[in-house]
Amino acid sequence: MNLRHRLTQIRKLSAKNLPKVVARRLMSSGRSARERILYTAAGPRRATAERAFHAIGLLSPDVGAPTFSERFRAAFPDDARKIIAAADNARNLVLDLLGSGPIDLKKFQHPAKKGLVPWHVDVKSGVAWPADVFFSDITWGQRGADVKMPWELSRCEHFVTMGQAYALTGDESYAHAFSEQLEDWIRRNPPKYGVNWACAMDVALRACNWLLAWEFFERSPGVSEFARKNLGPSLWEHGRHIADHLEWGGELSTNHYLSDLLGLAYIGRALKDRKMFDFALRELSSEMMNQTRPDGFDHESSTAYHRLVLEIFFYFGLAAAPGPGDKAARRAALERAAGVPFVERLRLMARALSGLLDNQGRAPLIGDNDSGHVHSLLRRDDADMAYAVDLTALMLGEDGLRRDGPASSEAAWFFGLDAVRRQAGAGSAGAPAAPGESGIAVLRGPSDILVFAAQPNGTRGVGNHTHNDKLSFCLTVGPDAFLTDPGTLTYTAVPEDRNAFRRTSAHTTVQVDDFEQNRITPELLFSLADDATPTLLQYKDGTRVAGNHDGYARLIDPVVHKRSIERIATPLSWIIEDELDAEADHDLSWKFVCGAGIAAVVDGPGIVRLIGSEGELEIKAHPATLKFQIEQGRLAPAYGVSVDSVVVATSWRGKLPFRATFTAVWRMKEGVS
Repeated sequence: MNLRHRLTQIRKLSAKNLPKVVARRLMSSGRSARERILYTAAGPRRATAERAFHAIGLLSPDVGAPTFSERFRAAFPDDARKIIAAADNARNLVLDLLGSGPIDLKKFQHPAKKGLVPWHVDVKSGVAWPADVFFSDITWGQRGADVKMPWELSRCEHFVTMGQAYALTGDESYAHAFSEQLEDWIRRNPPKYGVNWACAMDVALRACNWLLAWEFFERSPGVSEFARKNLGPSLWEHGRHIADHLEWGGELSTNHYLSDLLGLAYIGRALKDRKMFDFALRELSSEMMNQTRPDGFDHESSTAYHRLVLEIFFYFGLAAAPGPGDKAARRAALERAAGVPFVERLRLMARALSGLLDNQGRAPLIGDNDSGHVHSLLRRDDADMAYAVDLTALMLGEDGLRRDGPASSEAAWFFGLDAVRRQAGAGSAGAPAAPGESGIAVLRGPSDILVFAAQPNGTRGVGNHTHNDKLSFCLTVGPDAFLTDPGTLTYTAVPEDRNAFRRTSAHTTVQVDDFEQNRITPELLFSLADDATPTLLQYKDGTRVAGNHDGYARLIDPVVHKRSIERIATPLSWIIEDELDAEADHDLSWKFVCGAGIAAVVDGPGIVRLIGSEGELEIKAHPATLKFQIEQGRLAPAYGVSVDSVVVATSWRGKLPFRATFTAVWRMKEGVS
């Protein structure tokens, strides 16, 4: 993060929190100076004492039962095959990291150097960070290299995958691979040195994955003596490092600080460090209210980060109230530990996400998405988020949070197969809730869902994970996402791509005079100028929504954009009306961003057809002088993954005010039921 962005953040802090932020940063600097004395690239000057550690009890006792493997395979045959296949690859050092595709990490082994895994390498670009540089001296952001790649590898999510495969097969080779790779990480990443100590969030999530993996391997005879002896001391070093370098930002704290706290909660439980755990408990209970809005949405204004934050709070709930018990007992234990307000807000978070899910369990990727998870118990498409609702619903005993659909296998690992079987018969979540201050509104039918985005810049205006998507919308009918958000391709590796995916013209909305809704400073990759204030003006029974924003009010002739969308049940259609109010001449341009696999055909003046697998969406413009054209587009369904798509565009120039209406009518293909 550069100085300019840091100053932007500090200016946006409240006066009440600013002294605390400055004090914490000064304390962190002082600790770093001390750490330079106590630690070297060869290891700590004083050996870390042996530390007894314990499994913290996240997994259901069901997982250790002799019949678990057979029952899991019978209940989730496809998921079991995927888990074992991924574990076989991980055992053989073949991983798919942030869009790399399956890549053999062994090809990065240097014959003249010891080491098993390229922990310090961006395996896409081949750029390596030095292992012998003090963590606070590590630099990143060089063009073409993505520091998230070594961080992702060193989160060690694949250790959990190998643990799952061990539970399903009993094959000790997974325990051998876990031991070998864990030893390699500890030996080649001495505390405080190298890129994998540079971000406390990643230090914390690594510790979380080590501890969950340990629950699978604890009783395995294949676990090495080195792993049993050194995991505890390394966890202690992880905990100390996180505690000394918390990513706290007062009112601007984000998922990074939550991840830090989750790491401390896991480590505190494992080492029986009550002080560490109690600190995490207090802070996470407080941050739940700071980082989520009253309607349950995460304050970073991103659906993918909402999913990640929901995971963080869910896994904290497991750590805070571990152990078997019926759903009422589990909820009561969590309320005693974290408080009733925490539990109620957690319920609202799950309800908010459930309301965005289509009939396939997918949510639109509004805002940033870095494909981040706490634990990955099954490799899913990033838009597939129903499992996070299922997990929370089971922990809270809130069956009504779920939408109709199959149960998620992830829940079996924590709540047992019987609980998942009972959940599969639970009812749907019902009608969408009226939108709150998050600004996200849903129009839903039996087979269709439209998600309308009128959310403010996230993190109290910083816009670190927000896009210029005000009054944009995503529309899914049946299995097809006809109109979608483009996603997030990258962060620092290619700044032009980072900015291209968050600009106004990348979204299904209106741009005026080529101005951005919120100004983008090209080098500030994690902030937007807080220019556009969106307002929801109307929401009616899940069938009509209207809103406006003032992002173009800064023009010499100020322009206000108002958009309304109405869903008509018969014939199934949507009426999108845009009003742009001003006094002078302006250039207006519309984009309709089509989902992957959607084809577009211009059918005449002001008419375009979007063709999906089960039907098509015909869009007619009024006035018909709004002529459609087809452009090449790009989508990022996951971080680091780019796929071709089409974008439908139209434009108009003239004196405002101006009103345009687009009527989108759904027609099902013959023979499709």
